[in-house]
Amino acid sequence: MDQIQPNGTDFVAAQQELLREQLAAAWQLHIERVEEQLRQDWQTQLGRIVEERFGEFTGRFGSEVQAVASSREAERDELVASDARLKWSAQFNQITRRLDQAEDMTAWTAALLDGALAVAPRAFLFSVLSGELVYEGSRAPEGETFPALDGLRLALDAAPAFRGVVESLDTVISLANEGEISGALVTALALDESSRLALLPIVTARTEKERRVAAVLAAPGHQTPSDIPALELLACIAGLSLDLRQAALKAATNVPAGQLLGIASTAGSAPPVHVVVDTAKLTKDEQELHARAQRFARVRVAEMRLYKANAVKEGRESHDLYVALLNEIESARDQYRQDFFSTPTMIDYLHVELVRTLANDDASMLGPDYPGPLA
Repeated sequence: MDQIQPNGTDFVAAQQELLREQLAAAWQLHIERVEEQLRQDWQTQLGRIVEERFGEFTGRFGSEVQAVASSREAERDELVASDARLKWSAQFNQITRRLDQAEDMTAWTAALLDGALAVAPRAFLFSVLSGELVYEGSRAPEGETFPALDGLRLALDAAPAFRGVVESLDTVISLANEGEISGALVTALALDESSRLALLPIVTARTEKERRVAAVLAAPGHQTPSDIPALELLACIAGLSLDLRQAALKAATNVPAGQLLGIASTAGSAPPVHVVVDTAKLTKDEQELHARAQRFARVRVAEMRLYKANAVKEGRESHDLYVALLNEIESARDQYRQDFFSTPTMIDYLHVELVRTLANDDASMLGPDYPGPLA
């Protein structure tokens, strides 16, 4: 039989179909390979991107958290510091008022030592009398006592650090050893070689040329105390307060040895008429009025000394300050009478300040025409 030859048209069509099939398969294979490669690369890329972005996020988030935490910590520290300042201000104000209103010098000494204990772990007060240190009192944590200090008197030459305070009228930070403060004080204060002693002067007669140290406030510690400025401020206020009390006590005689310029109670002796003996018996409003009256007196006399310096000088030289400052003194007296003599317990603090500061504790310097204390 003769072999039947395929139709040429069918052959071409079949070959075209086969080619299309192969091309489709090749394309599909290529697509699969490309997709697989893309899938693998994408996972790698995506992992890297996620890792990079997460790392960046972690860094930024950590920085933000740290910044917020630092800000909150700073705010908290500021609040704590502010609260501490407010508490110290209130406490210092209370101590200042106690110094100003103490009914006697025993209470004054207690106020000073209490104030020192607020900023130092321990505090000791020594008066300076006739070249000697005389122990006056102390404050320490409950249970601590210093029996060896009772009745202690020590020559200033035996304690060079204290002598340095008296001579310089300035704070001294001393080593707590025998060569600086004497063996007697090292033992009595229970100090060791690692201790330091901050010695602060209580300076009186600040308005005169003969400024002097009436007492020394001692605050021990194992390192230099960090609150020296607060202690110095307290010592300054105490000195100014003591000035006023010294003027009031000048009339008293035969002050027993060992008392800080009359610091101990003067029970049994008649106090000067211009001294409030017991402010504790006054009402709160009366205490406030007395405190304002004292401030008024100090301010008005200070203004006379500042703005009328020539008249003050002439008045002192002529022993007639009243005439030299007639307008200023009378104006102050009128205002004092009007503003403060609303209570029967009030005294003439203006007169006290005129005598103490303006006349340098010599009432005769005010002159024969001075009318005396307000009644």
